[in-house]
Amino acid sequence: VNMFMKKRGQLAIFIIVGVIIVAGITLFILLKSGLVPKISMGEADTDNLNSFLSSCLQDKIREGIQIISLQGGYIEPVLYKGIWFDEGGPANISYLCYTKENYAPCVNQEPLLLKHLQEEIKEYIKEDVEKCFDALKTSLEKQGYATEGTLENFDVSLKPEKIILNIKAELNIDKGEDVLRYEKFAIGMKTELYEIARFVGLIIESERQKGDFDYPFYMAFFNLPMDIRAFSTSDSSVIYTIKHKETKETFRFAVRSMVIPPGWGVTI
Repeated sequence: VNMFMKKRGQLAIFIIVGVIIVAGITLFILLKSGLVPKISMGEADTDNLNSFLSSCLQDKIREGIQIISLQGGYIEPVLYKGIWFDEGGPANISYLCYTKENYAPCVNQEPLLLKHLQEEIKEYIKEDVEKCFDALKTSLEKQGYATEGTLENFDVSLKPEKIILNIKAELNIDKGEDVLRYEKFAIGMKTELYEIARFVGLIIESERQKGDFDYPFYMAFFNLPMDIRAFSTSDSSVIYTIKHKETKETFRFAVRSMVIPPGWGVTI
């Protein structure tokens, strides 16, 4: 009897251990798959907090980049040419190099184009950055954490192949035993806007100096990651469209430079 009871006891221990192992494996799979979004104290590290902010902000960032890119670098164009596109309808395309005079070279409207684009994106997403930071605190509080935090500021940086948001904030997370303190957050997304902006600058400089840009030459003799197209309007403005071959990101802008009026050089 004692031997029988001993075997039954060993069998029960084996069953309990097996259940614990299976439960552990199941929890690991759920956490890896994202089906359990809760952040425990052991997991409430910077990477997880950054991931929350990234998920919250990525659609707004992507939307801002698209609007800015299709309007010549502005959320609300100021100096622009109204154009109707077969794909997309009407659009106001900002002049990035412009002169109203004939025979005159255009003036670069945004000599620090990259900095300008960063500022436009920052302005477009700033309210959502605040909302997402508040949503992060709310999410933690619903999971039993006490939080204290304030958003101080954030910067937008365009880099090769990506955009980075550096967020400065104070966030304390407390669940009774330890207090975790965070002061900086950083999130990134893939975009080719940096490289596109650099090429836009090359076109603007050529237009400023020569009143033209030989884009067929560049397309033919350089292995560019971008496709370039241009057409002239009735007032001799030129609308450029740059499309990245891999990501399909599209940037449009207008130029008016070295315009020769109709009839120039004609003698009667």
